[in-house]
Amino acid sequence: MVKRDIPEHVDIVFVMTDYINHNLAKKIKEKAKNKEKPIYFVKRSWSSIYSVVQQLEKRK
Repeated sequence: MVKRDIPEHVDIVFVMTDYINHNLAKKIKEKAKNKEKPIYFVKRSWSSIYSVVQQLEKRK
């Protein structure tokens, strides 16, 4: 069980799928949804994270 909550100062949640199991991913997704925080599932590589950051920059 995940006991910690997502802090209020967090704007975006990145979940590195290489490090977690499906149950933890589900819990984090629920917590992000409850806090109305955008959530992105990425691999641990910088290129995977960077592609999401680029997409976010284009939306501005």
